[in-house]
Amino acid sequence: MIDGKKYPKMLVEWLDSGRGTDWADIASHSGAAPCFCVSVGFVLSETTDAIVLVQSVDEANQTACASITIPKACIKTSESLYMMGERGKL
Repeated sequence: MIDGKKYPKMLVEWLDSGRGTDWADIASHSGAAPCFCVSVGFVLSETTDAIVLVQSVDEANQTACASITIPKACIKTSESLYMMGERGKL
């Protein structure tokens, strides 16, 4: 089982930039809104500027996959999540 103190599980609601991919008239690009995202993962690292979440952690081999770095300026809310069996340990 993953060490929930070393790699806490977190839900993060944040805003991401969007982009247009096709050629279109300028007016159609001007009303774009940021994308609202919800990510859940293990906190691999955190600085004053950003948080890094990963989808999976293999502590035995010291590997992780599917990382995302979210700038803290983009975070709207965040919430710590319990690992299975941890709730009763608090």
